[in-house]
Amino acid sequence: MGSFKNLNYGPFRENIRLFLQEFAEKFEDNTVPGWGHHFVSKRKYHLIIPEVDYWKKPLKDNFLDVRTHILYGLIHCNGYGHLICINGVEAASNFLSETDAMNLWDRICSTLCTRKVSVRDEINLRLLYVVGYGQSWYGKWGYKFSHGTFGVRKGKYESAVEYLRSLNLDKIISDFKNKSKGRRIKQIIIKYRGVVDIPLITLSDLLKFMLGFGGRARVQGKTENKVVKSSCQHVLKRRDNEEPISFDALVTSIANSCRWPARRVEHVLKQIVNLLKQNKGDCDGNYGVSRYEMREELRKCVGDTGLIDFVLKSVTCFAIGNYVVRRSVNSSTRRFEFSIQEVLEEAEPDCRWPEERVEHASEVTANILTENSDEENTMPWRELQDKARECLGETQLNDCVEHSMDNPMIRNQSISRTKNPPTKKVELPIQGLIKDAQNDTVECNVAEDALYLYRSVLFGYGDTHRVSLATKAIMVSKYFVKEWCFKERNLDPLIALSCLFLPSFDELETELMRPLSPAVVVVVHPSSTIGELKVVAQAAFMDTYCIMDKFVASQIGGLKKIDENKVVCHSIEPSSPVWVRGSGLDLGTTLRYEDGAQRLTVDCCCGAKFDDGERLATCEVCNVSQHTRCSGIADKEDAPSDFLCSDCVAVSRRK
Repeated sequence: MGSFKNLNYGPFRENIRLFLQEFAEKFEDNTVPGWGHHFVSKRKYHLIIPEVDYWKKPLKDNFLDVRTHILYGLIHCNGYGHLICINGVEAASNFLSETDAMNLWDRICSTLCTRKVSVRDEINLRLLYVVGYGQSWYGKWGYKFSHGTFGVRKGKYESAVEYLRSLNLDKIISDFKNKSKGRRIKQIIIKYRGVVDIPLITLSDLLKFMLGFGGRARVQGKTENKVVKSSCQHVLKRRDNEEPISFDALVTSIANSCRWPARRVEHVLKQIVNLLKQNKGDCDGNYGVSRYEMREELRKCVGDTGLIDFVLKSVTCFAIGNYVVRRSVNSSTRRFEFSIQEVLEEAEPDCRWPEERVEHASEVTANILTENSDEENTMPWRELQDKARECLGETQLNDCVEHSMDNPMIRNQSISRTKNPPTKKVELPIQGLIKDAQNDTVECNVAEDALYLYRSVLFGYGDTHRVSLATKAIMVSKYFVKEWCFKERNLDPLIALSCLFLPSFDELETELMRPLSPAVVVVVHPSSTIGELKVVAQAAFMDTYCIMDKFVASQIGGLKKIDENKVVCHSIEPSSPVWVRGSGLDLGTTLRYEDGAQRLTVDCCCGAKFDDGERLATCEVCNVSQHTRCSGIADKEDAPSDFLCSDCVAVSRRK
């Protein structure tokens, strides 16, 4: 098996030759369109990982039309290419998933010094990913918006993405409350809000959470199924596995299970402690800090949100100095909060009962609260005392357990003491009450719920509503591109230069009126002369483009020729383009431009001014092309041979 180690990090056209010597077999090429204004490249390289059934079989003649390959990319010898299709294999672990295939493709392109690669995003339900993550699926590998269709530009696309991501879930519930689908939309939103410990405010928050799961998931609720008898250590002792661990042990544990070093984990934990101390000093009474607030404050002094999230989810209970930091559920908001308590070492437990009896009393209290709470999940304090006295018999033990309650967690239930304003009596509100102690998970058909939101919300508003317009703008934006830059450190002591062909004024006015083809990259020594650079550039152009097969370079420099005896490093900046003039272009060849000799003039009512890949019809009078869809021609219908554009139709009607 070959490797990439023999590549010299030169231009793509050289690297691909070395690559093919080890990995590829040759076959007759066919034409795949793309990068239409480029001169036709002499060679196109098809990089294919066929589907599993054809792994050891020769490719069929129609392989260019097949879209079931695990990976299929095409790169022109000028370094510009296309990712044509990518498909994951779910059956066996020794084959590539879609993510694995993309990682491989990205590594190949980076190693071969590819220039630019385009991709057409045709992933099913791609809108969900864009709204959830703010970018296409290919965006994880650096692919950015190239162009939309039907007149959509970058600014319009980005505004549409941001608008849909910021849709407020409560506003969505309100918009659909009087519609048939409104009830289920509300149920879905409430269900997922009930199983996550971070606020789900916007549609982006919800979809991002949902996309993290598979088709069906048993999602763990926000509270863990265990008994936390009290946050008052002097009355109710915790179980051994709930004892606060030492600060050093927590740092080591987190560092061993993540990619960040221990010193960075330690820094984040100390910032958490400092923020909690500061918040406690500024507050009277409740000084818990929500996970969301903690995350936002940590971002100001840490920056790495990945590290912050990993540390926050790893914290349960730890001791540092005379303080104990805990993560627990707030009984009112039902969200995780971080709190800090100062522990006085001289204080002795003021509980004379054995731990077994205290645990039994806690269990009895939990049962009473579960079985006797009213419809609002509250129970009067006096009623609890009376029922507990009947079950326990000992008034003092009962009072000790009940008075020690300071926002504890009991069997997936958070309990706190509050005073009812109308009655002015102490009550025990129970949040997150679960009658079945074994049912601590929520069954979620995530794929079905996401699909319902996709159809009912993103496509559920009226055609002229802003949501619908934003959805349409994203759906017609399918083309993305990634650009690679040369890594000059890998070329030392050589330098890479971009050489651009500059036609004569006559050629620009009569023959080559389209945008110039991209520069070819050459690698030379800084001490080379301009004359030597001219020879290298001429060879590169001749090797790359069909139209320049007999090209002869006459000078380096655009309007002014650079002396051929000068040294490259003293005459040219490595980051500046090098203009090359010359003659010998084969202007009579049919292999001039990648998209053919005919250049369409596009002027559609949607705003499109170029061929964006959608079906066009050309007016038989003025030769202007317009989208068939914009002209009222259904996609399934053939374009009429006597098509007239909208302007010519208007003119004929006036006559």
